[in-house]
Amino acid sequence: MFKSTLAGLATLALAIIPVAALATSAHAAPVAVIQASDIDTLSPEGARTFQQRADAATRKFCRAATAGQPGLREKAACKTAVRAEIAEKFEAHNMAVAAKRQANTLASR
Repeated sequence: MFKSTLAGLATLALAIIPVAALATSAHAAPVAVIQASDIDTLSPEGARTFQQRADAATRKFCRAATAGQPGLREKAACKTAVRAEIAEKFEAHNMAVAAKRQANTLASR
């Protein structure tokens, strides 16, 4: 596991892709978790399922992260930041899965 920040803390595991952003100093950082271990994220169907889960997690996360903040600008900024972080982690996750599959294919020859 490794850690990265986007105004908060997020971790990536092969089975789960959590996202954290826009923490306030008075409250614990909200965290969004997107389950990915039960889908093949390299397939078109799996990627669509992941995207649906990511969209729901983004909405839930930004609702909590921007609670009490007036205006749509903050919510839009939150969603943009979370989507960017999810895209980065999704790409890293898929690269790791593809590399593992390739290694297994080569090892089975």
